[in-house]
Amino acid sequence: MTKHKEKVRQLKKRMLQISYRNQQGYLPSSFSIIDILVSLYYEVMQYDVQGRFIDEFVLSKGHAALALYVVLEDKNVLKSSELEKWGKYNSQLCIMAERKKPGILFSTGSLGHGLPEAVGLAYAKKICKEEGRVFVLIGDGELEEGSNWEAFQAAIKMKLDNLVCIIDYNRSSLSPIMKEWNSIQILKMSDCCVEKMRGHDEYSLRKVLNKGEKRIMVIIADTVKGKGCSVMELNPAFWHSKAPSEQEYISMLEEVQ
Repeated sequence: MTKHKEKVRQLKKRMLQISYRNQQGYLPSSFSIIDILVSLYYEVMQYDVQGRFIDEFVLSKGHAALALYVVLEDKNVLKSSELEKWGKYNSQLCIMAERKKPGILFSTGSLGHGLPEAVGLAYAKKICKEEGRVFVLIGDGELEEGSNWEAFQAAIKMKLDNLVCIIDYNRSSLSPIMKEWNSIQILKMSDCCVEKMRGHDEYSLRKVLNKGEKRIMVIIADTVKGKGCSVMELNPAFWHSKAPSEQEYISMLEEVQ
């Protein structure tokens, strides 16, 4: 087993543990993106000599925050004592992505807000002549929202070649846009670099995410909601916001990969 796969497996088990203990859900969405986050935070994103990020990350699909939280915990950015209280009464760590915490730039509980914020961040880096890229991870259904297309238009006009938009294409959205691929054709005609990759394949992820381009990158990550856990893969809608029972938790821990 590679270091990447072992790290993904470790973080999935941690997510299961927190979800079960706190009886909070959104595991399928978190499992969908964990390979992408591991590639970004452990293999792609740059740090300075003090260990601070040169690259930035924005999670737009805020309901998958548990995946980001366990990564930040593992990177010693987020305290384990805070994660243990995730979603509980009086906890300072919300179920959705919460900007008050270290390593989280924006609150993104409402879908469709992360890309416009990432565009602003990328533009700020440009005008301040700062190094590094801005990675933003959005859900496929978010392309139904007009705010994202306005953000793309702004990014194209400002020539933000430091912006990388990753689309978690797990096909769980009811949106017809991604199914018909109209949006991708529009982005290609707008001179964005559009790449499709296998969202759970570490080699594909590393190759595409490290690709240098002189234009905006849009990456379509072909993923499976609930990846690595058969019951979630078979019925992701049922498990969308459901936490496992004790027996389900034990069974999932044994299976997760």
